[in-house]
Amino acid sequence: MVDIDLEGIALLTDPLLNKGSAFTEEERTSFHLHGLLPPHVGTLDEQSDRRLNGLRKFETNLERYLFLRGLQDSNETLFYALLTRHLAELLPLVYTPPSARAARNSATIPLTRAGCS
Repeated sequence: MVDIDLEGIALLTDPLLNKGSAFTEEERTSFHLHGLLPPHVGTLDEQSDRRLNGLRKFETNLERYLFLRGLQDSNETLFYALLTRHLAELLPLVYTPPSARAARNSATIPLTRAGCS
């Protein structure tokens, strides 16, 4: 287990450390996460599959791009796992017209630390 000074909500809101439902029971106890996460401990593969299914439900590439940006802002491990497992499908969403469109509309799209604004 990694030795960190964060716990609870502070840990879950740190995109570099957040593992979503992949925190083990031991980690949930140690980091005071019980009650803050669904009871099921999920694997990175399960989380990735759920997020990919959610992403595919959006109608436009801009919506897909914003979904991915939100994921990166909340859980970078899951974002990069999803991106690398589905590179051919997702890379065009991250590095081409949708990201340019988001940059042009950054005044009307709320983005956080790694976003366009």
